[in-house]
Amino acid sequence: MDSDATISKDWVDLAVKKLEKDRSVGALGGRIFDKDGLLTTTYSYFHVTGVCGLGAKREQDMGWYMWWPTSTLMARKDVVDKVGGFDDLYCYPVEDLDLCWKINIAGYKVRYHSKLNSVHI
Repeated sequence: MDSDATISKDWVDLAVKKLEKDRSVGALGGRIFDKDGLLTTTYSYFHVTGVCGLGAKREQDMGWYMWWPTSTLMARKDVVDKVGGFDDLYCYPVEDLDLCWKINIAGYKVRYHSKLNSVHI
């Protein structure tokens, strides 16, 4: 979690319950709002050309994503250890893309859960 992010009171409990329910999920994130309360993120995309980004146009609960921002992401420690954690050669804003990419390659899913609300400024 980033130092400039806050999560709802039930965020951790909801995330843990989802992770306990499905061992194939390696990391989990949710809706991200800005400081003014505007929804900024409900999906991520990664194109074969290397272009990636975030959007807030659609919402598929527990949808599969190639990556999710680590500003408010919960990941299994054993999975993060297995994939080698963050790569020190990467910096903001691609370190989370790299981590989630490795989680996917290792056979785990990165999921979105619409009940996980956070604010990232």
